[in-house]
Amino acid sequence: MEQRHTDEKLDEAVEAMRSDAEEMQQRSKELGDRIEDARSDWHAKQQDDSVPGARPPLDDEAEHPPSKAT
Repeated sequence: MEQRHTDEKLDEAVEAMRSDAEEMQQRSKELGDRIEDARSDWHAKQQDDSVPGARPPLDDEAEHPPSKAT
């Protein structure tokens, strides 16, 4: 009788872990998709001159950023 109870508890724990693992895999995939969407959006914005701040600085601007007037 004791062994049956132990086996049932073990089976429940295994099932709970499988469920957690499946949920983590799904969330990981969703996060990966969101990252890829954000990356694609950013690359598109970098190609659009009308998006302020999205264009990478020109080489000379990167070496000598404009000074802020105070």
